[in-house]
Amino acid sequence: MNPKQAPKWKLMLLTWLFIYPLINVLFFILFPLMKDWHQLLKTLTLTLILVPLMGAFLPKWHGLFRNWLSK
Repeated sequence: MNPKQAPKWKLMLLTWLFIYPLINVLFFILFPLMKDWHQLLKTLTLTLILVPLMGAFLPKWHGLFRNWLSK
């Protein structure tokens, strides 16, 4: 079984384990700099950073766990 056929719950768990720490790091670094910004602008900035990172690194992250995903 390849990762594309992996159970959805495993892919969702790995995705969450990738995103949760990344969001916390971004909050820690960016939000003090953006404390006076409107919430919509904060969210836009966060997603402009997060989505490309996910696109670039999430497939590699899933690849690291391909053996577990295929079980």
